Amino acid sequence: MNFFYLLASIFFTIAAYRMAPDLNGILVDMMKLGAIVTIFFVFLTLWFTYKTIKGAHNLFKKWAPKFKILTILLLVIFALTAYVWASSKQNTHIISGILSHIDYNRLYPIPLSTANQTNGSNSSLIGSNLNIKKIVFPNATKVSNVTKTSNFSINNNRNQTSQVNTTKQVTYKELKTQPKTIMLTYTFHGITQKTPFVVYKGVYDYLSEIPRSISYIPGIEPAPTMKDFVMKEINNKVQNEAVYPLVKKIKILGDNPDDQVRIAVSMIQHIPYDCAEAMNKTSQESRYPYQVLYDMKGICGEKSELLAMILRDLGYGVALFYFEDEDHMAVGIKCPKKYSYRKSGFCFIESTNPTIITDANETYNGVGKLSSTPIIIKVCNGTSFNSVYKEYNDAQEWIKLNKESEENGGYLTPGEYYEWLEISKKYDLTDNKKCPTYYPGPT
Repeated sequence: MNFFYLLASIFFTIAAYRMAPDLNGILVDMMKLGAIVTIFFVFLTLWFTYKTIKGAHNLFKKWAPKFKILTILLLVIFALTAYVWASSKQNTHIISGILSHIDYNRLYPIPLSTANQTNGSNSSLIGSNLNIKKIVFPNATKVSNVTKTSNFSINNNRNQTSQVNTTKQVTYKELKTQPKTIMLTYTFHGITQKTPFVVYKGVYDYLSEIPRSISYIPGIEPAPTMKDFVMKEINNKVQNEAVYPLVKKIKILGDNPDDQVRIAVSMIQHIPYDCAEAMNKTSQESRYPYQVLYDMKGICGEKSELLAMILRDLGYGVALFYFEDEDHMAVGIKCPKKYSYRKSGFCFIESTNPTIITDANETYNGVGKLSSTPIIIKVCNGTSFNSVYKEYNDAQEWIKLNKESEENGGYLTPGEYYEWLEISKKYDLTDNKKCPTYYPGPT
């Protein structure tokens, strides 16, 4: 009987978690109702789990002495099966993918910010009369690159006037209107290919109408942080459903998870950089990640959020690097520490143009190289990109060859020049650096 109670409590826990965003709009004695209900069912599930295990243990004690050899054999088989299943990389991706999609803010009973409430709608209060303020992301100085190096700008101003009723619930299926097909370019093992992907104007317009501001209660909730704004944008349910078909396409294109990462990174890097937006210092609106796909252009913050979403859905640990002094954002993917950026545990990925993973040595117009210590915005836990040593070795060689070329007036030896061309072709880097030539030799 306890087992059936356990199944029922699991069902109600899942239902309460899904309803939490709506119920969290109601505060009971300054605590979120949705979180309270969900936590109650979580503890109820744990209790019935304990009772079920205890009942199974009592049954096992009665049964085991009569069938000792069979019992030991079954336990060994069960343990080996569990070990093999858990150690499988594919199942590790499944587990990490589930964990990365859990919104733990739904389970926190005390309001931290309304970033995770339905589209920023104001909370209704029971037994309270409080003022709710809104905050928008601060302006960022735009820096654009017009040379053949990495372009960037983050445009952090999220303020936007909107007349839409943002409390209305809509679904991705309802918004799949006015489709158009875009062609996404990617380079893998030196071969550049294109793949089609269908995007929808209905989804684009829905995201355009979402206010970029976040409401909060002064004195009770802290002012929203950069992470609050980032998570608000990449956790939008409709957008997640709209981007996931691209994730599935990438999984088909790559033979293994790490190759899927390489394809995803190259695909987003090949989306053109929006120089016009970067130079427009009065722009009041930034794109949501899906809108980058629809427009087929974006600046560093927008493209980095899109890549972070895709890598998260591929099951990897993901972070964002924000360089405040240089006003630049890049992506970090979980990797072995010795290859990671500043020993952070995340490897550096430039999203604005084709660049080798781990190469943070680009020169940015107006500020030079990235020298400040970035703010690390952790997006999710997940699998480590362990085969990154391949990119790391190529990146180190690429940096060395370009340095030698600069020191020798743009010349390399024939052997070095061939190696430079091979790396350039492998990652489609020809637009990133002025092409060197080999030494002409004696005349």
